[in-house]
Amino acid sequence: DEEDSRYNSDTGAYQANCGLENVSLMWAGCEFIYYLLRHNSTSLPEEAFAMIRFFLLGDWHEHREYSSLTNADDEDMLPFIQEFDALRRSVRLKCVECGNLTDEQCSFLWDNHYGDIAAKYNCDHVFNW
Repeated sequence: DEEDSRYNSDTGAYQANCGLENVSLMWAGCEFIYYLLRHNSTSLPEEAFAMIRFFLLGDWHEHREYSSLTNADDEDMLPFIQEFDALRRSVRLKCVECGNLTDEQCSFLWDNHYGDIAAKYNCDHVFNW
């Protein structure tokens, strides 16, 4: 695409400041979960959807790449994504030696903590796909 003038710019095939919501991302786990939750009409706040979809875009939220594609909505979500990614990295470092949880431990966590959170955001049922 470097030789094609339609794509060899900062924005590539996209319009300037079109917003990351309009950019096609690699189809991986985060993108799958994002669309699964959207499709099932969960009541997560927009900040949560942005964190799920964009936290792996470290070039954007750590190094400010892709700024030619972002819009005001993306900039509003940026602090949430940065905070989530920092928390995720911190917890991940602490859990390196945690090992796998048993089924009983997982059930305990669901019944005593995560189940209520999932219910609050309409995520406590079998999802359609």
